[in-house]
Amino acid sequence: MLARASPRRLAAAAVTVVVLALAGGFALDAKSFATSLLAEIAGVLASVLLVVFIVDVLVERERARRWELVSAETTAALRFAIIRAGLDVYLLLPAPRPPAADPYTMNLGGRGALPEALRTLADAVRATQDLGELSEVVEDLRSHLALVRDGIMPRLLAIGQHELVARLAALEGGLQELEHTAWLRERFSGLPNTAGDIADVVDALARVGEFVDDDRSI
Repeated sequence: MLARASPRRLAAAAVTVVVLALAGGFALDAKSFATSLLAEIAGVLASVLLVVFIVDVLVERERARRWELVSAETTAALRFAIIRAGLDVYLLLPAPRPPAADPYTMNLGGRGALPEALRTLADAVRATQDLGELSEVVEDLRSHLALVRDGIMPRLLAIGQHELVARLAALEGGLQELEHTAWLRERFSGLPNTAGDIADVVDALARVGEFVDDDRSI
């Protein structure tokens, strides 16, 4: 008979039983019953909080374990994609190019060198008036970052590596903005210099590079 009862009827029956039990308890001995009830509620809440804490710890441990399994491969793939994308932008700068803005060479300088080179590159791009055909720049960047969007992002979402996902999402957003600007320039003349949009993408590359260096596995 219980198997045929709807969830709403079962819930209503349970609520009715609880209400009747509370009413009966208060009617028999209100003071003692209230004290016992408060103690039970406190115990239940403490148990719930403890369970939530334990579950959070276990979930974080599992996330860290899964990240450890793929961190070396992921950070390596990200580093190479960042270097290639940054180098293509670097080669757009007119000669003589600032050596400190070369992501390929500066990456060999150890921890922190790659994001610093990318930040220097972003400043150099902002100071440049002409970086060539914008649509070609977008195509080059998109080709280097395709692996990040199609291969790495889904993996990070499954693992729960939220900070890196946020930085990669910002990078993708900057690239979308640059792509939209390139689309507009193809259709309308007289638009202002777009070096700032490219520099914003390079800055986003630098923020991803910071995470890669903090979790340097290669």
